[in-house]
Amino acid sequence: MPRRAQDLTPLGIQKELKAFAASGKKTKALTDGKTPCLRLELTIGASGVNARWTYKKQKTNTADGFNLGLGAYPGVTLRDARCKAEAIAEQIAAGLNPKEERERQAQSEIEAKALAEAEMRWRTPFRIVADEWIEVKEKEGLWAHDARGADKARSYLRNWILPVLGDMAINDVDRSACIRLVHYRDMGTRQDTDAKCRRLVNQICIYAHEKGYRQSDEAPANKNDPVFKEACKPLVRCRKEKGHFGALPPEGMPEFMAQLKRMPGVGARALEFMILTAGRQDSIYHEILGKQVLGLRWEHLDLERGIWHQPLESNKMKRPEGVDLVLSSYAIQLLRTLPRSAEVPFVFADLRRSKPRSISKATMAKTINDMNKVRERAGLPLWLDPQKSKKEGKPRHVTPHGMRACLRTWTELTAHGNYARFNPNIVERCLDHAAKDRFGGAYYRQGLSADDEAHEREIMEAWGRYCIEGKWPDED
Repeated sequence: MPRRAQDLTPLGIQKELKAFAASGKKTKALTDGKTPCLRLELTIGASGVNARWTYKKQKTNTADGFNLGLGAYPGVTLRDARCKAEAIAEQIAAGLNPKEERERQAQSEIEAKALAEAEMRWRTPFRIVADEWIEVKEKEGLWAHDARGADKARSYLRNWILPVLGDMAINDVDRSACIRLVHYRDMGTRQDTDAKCRRLVNQICIYAHEKGYRQSDEAPANKNDPVFKEACKPLVRCRKEKGHFGALPPEGMPEFMAQLKRMPGVGARALEFMILTAGRQDSIYHEILGKQVLGLRWEHLDLERGIWHQPLESNKMKRPEGVDLVLSSYAIQLLRTLPRSAEVPFVFADLRRSKPRSISKATMAKTINDMNKVRERAGLPLWLDPQKSKKEGKPRHVTPHGMRACLRTWTELTAHGNYARFNPNIVERCLDHAAKDRFGGAYYRQGLSADDEAHEREIMEAWGRYCIEGKWPDED
């Protein structure tokens, strides 16, 4: 009959540790007579004697042997080690494999921890993920060719999306939440705002799924979802039909310009310049882009070469190199009459403020309103868009942006042969429009031919002459 090992005691273990340290041996195992298979394995390490508990089961005819670690001594006391060993013995008696059970338990703990971490991420507020998305997309260059892109996204978030979804957990943003968003301040009646806000929400939610903030990979603001579409129908029915800006018939431009030149103020001069160059309003007026103040500056103009350079942040087509528009002699003459000082960088400056800045968005529109008031007092017809007025059944005033349509229509008139004289593609260049062909303009190279710029100057010179002198290109 094999000899039974002595029961281990805390004091006995301490004596064994001291004896082992002095013995010069490298390893030793202490068995516990009270608990079968429980061993305390001793080794010599860099810091002295190391001791750890193990449960060593010998191989039998019916079962494989195994060796399980139970923890280091004295972190795991004798009493704790015996409890762990007894639990393993119970598993064996129940027909379980302790090693597999331990691995299964470890995997369960890992999965539970991962689930807890995921649930914390799922509770992240929508506004936090939205800020992260914008930061990531800026670094990726999503708006590399649109200097205002990130600011516009932040504006839609701030004014429309965050008041409804900002404090919601990103994982809880669903169809019903997006329906509430579309009904917020009747956003669904604003076609462009509605489309851009829904697109933003969908992009942020898809990003959130990729980064583990959200379980669903579906876009919650899907306009093709029949339930979503049905819930938004009342707002869609209330949408105003998208129309053109009020434009002046080309035949009225000479008279309009004659009155405009008599109008005082920087707004009148800015509108005159805009008409002569067929430029866009947002290339002229004051706007804040991040920490940058936009507006037409003298540094953008080369009066000697007759060029107006629009940098990336000021041109709608977002060409990285910017856009060069030609200036007619009439536009250059106007610019030379304007006051200019080193302290004021803007061409059309609002000097009423303590710190000079460019005119506001409404300045040129106010000039047209003032012109109509003068005509009304004189009993003259107002400056109206006849097409829009007839269609809507009420007077519709011309607008600054509509002056671009006036130029485009003028180049197509047949009465004086303009349609045959001016190349439509070059006219589109004068308006800073993208080339429209079946290749999407991929093969159109602005400025590749010197003839293009010469024809641009011909068009803008003829347009300036018509506006100021009232003479058509075929008239001397």
